Amino acid sequence: MISDLDFTASMGFLAEMLPMQRALTPEALAMAWETLPPAAKSGLTPASLAFAVKQRLLDPQPPSDVALHIGLLRYVFPVERTTRRERGEEVSADLVILEHGPRYDLPQRMSQSDRFHDSGPARQTPPAPATAKRLTASGFWHPSMLNPQDLRAHAQKVAQQVERVRAKGDPGTTMTAAQAASGRVLFERALQGFWLLHHDNIAALWVLRNRKCADELIQLALAGNTPAPPPGEAVVAQLVGGPSQW
Repeated sequence: MISDLDFTASMGFLAEMLPMQRALTPEALAMAWETLPPAAKSGLTPASLAFAVKQRLLDPQPPSDVALHIGLLRYVFPVERTTRRERGEEVSADLVILEHGPRYDLPQRMSQSDRFHDSGPARQTPPAPATAKRLTASGFWHPSMLNPQDLRAHAQKVAQQVERVRAKGDPGTTMTAAQAASGRVLFERALQGFWLLHHDNIAALWVLRNRKCADELIQLALAGNTPAPPPGEAVVAQLVGGPSQW
């Protein structure tokens, strides 16, 4: 989730950097924030917003028919091509889809932010994984069966859950040293691909108490630098869901 400060800083930077763009007044920035859809505010992170800003600067054909802050969303969320009739002619337009969250390939795009990525129509969800092919004959599954793209997509989902946990707030529950140690291990396992983060487990509480460390671990995972999980820690796919829950 982004804050109004993240948003206004990004918009102000774009207004200064883009040619033929007028500087935005404080009132205009405040109105832009108010008109940004709630799903966009919750789906964006400071990192993905910065990525969208960079993509807007690199875009050779940026959208000219929408407001600047709305046009940024096409670089993070899926886009669907729609058509309508105007004066007897069919006119095509791109519609940003916010309901399902960011593009499933956003982590891969963000890992290569030095180049422009086509922001046109794209599949909203990843292809259904061939779960059966990833399970061993014994029914066990291990994150090593994931390819790098799947693992980054999984880490992105964990990052989104972390933002939701933080938005919910700290319940004030006491955490012992042993629980803190367990919470970090569980959070690392989530980023390694074993499972997604849940709001009611000890890992979520650890995230609230260790913001800087959690953010560093997330960035490592999104960059594909998460330490490899222990090879012996296989999990039963039927219990944790395995690939079928992504």
